Amino acid sequence: MTWLFWSIAGALTAVVLALLSRPLLRAGKAKGEKPGGELAGNERADYDIAVYKDQLAEVARDHARGTLTAPEAKAAKTEIERRLLAADQARQAAGAPTSKAEKAGARAAALLIAAALPAVTLGLYLWLGAPGLPSLPFAEREAERQDSREFADLADQLAARMKADPSDPRGWELLARTSASLGRFPQAVEAYRQAIQRGGMRADLASGLGEALTAVANGNVTPEAKQAFQTAVDLDPQEQRARYYLGLSEVQAGEPAAALEIWTDLARDTPAEAPWRAGLLEQIAALVRETGLDPGDLTPQAPAAVAPGPSQAEVDAAAEMTPEERDAFIRSMVARLAERLEEEPDDLDGWLRLAQAYRVLGEREAAIAAFRRAEPLAADLPVVDNRRQAVADGLRALGEQPN
Repeated sequence: MTWLFWSIAGALTAVVLALLSRPLLRAGKAKGEKPGGELAGNERADYDIAVYKDQLAEVARDHARGTLTAPEAKAAKTEIERRLLAADQARQAAGAPTSKAEKAGARAAALLIAAALPAVTLGLYLWLGAPGLPSLPFAEREAERQDSREFADLADQLAARMKADPSDPRGWELLARTSASLGRFPQAVEAYRQAIQRGGMRADLASGLGEALTAVANGNVTPEAKQAFQTAVDLDPQEQRARYYLGLSEVQAGEPAAALEIWTDLARDTPAEAPWRAGLLEQIAALVRETGLDPGDLTPQAPAAVAPGPSQAEVDAAAEMTPEERDAFIRSMVARLAERLEEEPDDLDGWLRLAQAYRVLGEREAAIAAFRRAEPLAADLPVVDNRRQAVADGLRALGEQPN
């Protein structure tokens, strides 16, 4: 089997060389340049960021509906956020003009890698290698720790960029979610506040702020956190995370009857297959045992039939695609979202995402049509709900007047 091992090793080395050399050989593209019909650097990064945000939303919905388990949702969310951070870094670095000397240096570096990598790899293998040695659990854990360190490094870079240029609400939102994922809750609180201040209030941002404030207070729902959760529910009555924490705040305030009402309403609105429903029912059962209150009927709503979100395999595959393949992949996701909205035409957030996706794709008429579908859904929203303004601003940006 020696020949098979060396064949595989050679093939893997060739693949690694190609992946390492390609960005160096392509270095020096000028800002705004569009070879072969590609989007410019900044536009490409914006394009990818919009898609990854849609993927995060799809993962959250799939988790809520029970099509993804909690570990699967967490793994998918972490991976997509990693790619989102990388795309944001690419957006900042895209397009800097490169001199001829820099181009030559990049090509020389690629040639050096091509010559040195196989030799160094072979030498290390002959010195340290042992094909029959079984895999080591510690080594596997070290790889996981390395991934975590890289993710934390990206978060640190984003935090430094936002400190230098704090005007981008999207950057603050990304930093908030990333910091919360890393357990950096004080930083997440500040980032959520900046995102809301600079980009406007949204239900998911208010709920995220409340959860970060609660985490900072070691699980206690503070008055500020409760206000954030209440704002989230005012903006979106189906905001499940905020509804749960509002119930918890009533428990902590010594109002079990109010908590039971909130949680039983939430349980009735939760699909039977949602992975977190069992935990909610346990909380309700414990509250009933302690107080003797009647929980009533907790029969859940039937889950809606929806198009599935992207699988982890699809997310991984997208990172390895050529620009043309990625365009086709993104368009297929947009088409899938459009099909789902035809079945669920009352999903305002979905229509807004679809309109934005069409804008990124340059499909003006389709974007206008999506905004028009969103318009009547936003008409009765409170004035403070930024989605109402988003519809009007989107239409004006496309040369149309809101109704």
